[in-house]
Amino acid sequence: MLNRFERLTIREIAVQLNLSEKSIEYHLSRSKTYLRQHLREYNAYGLTFLAFLLY
Repeated sequence: MLNRFERLTIREIAVQLNLSEKSIEYHLSRSKTYLRQHLREYNAYGLTFLAFLLY
């Protein structure tokens, strides 16, 4: 959410949450993968919105 909606960089998120940049990158990647896998069943109606969030 911080990355996509608040437009914060990985570095800014890491500082704000007191985590490493690698940790933030890992969690963002895992979140995107989770969403892709679990929302695959939705058709084109949901994919337009998801494309915005995931890419």
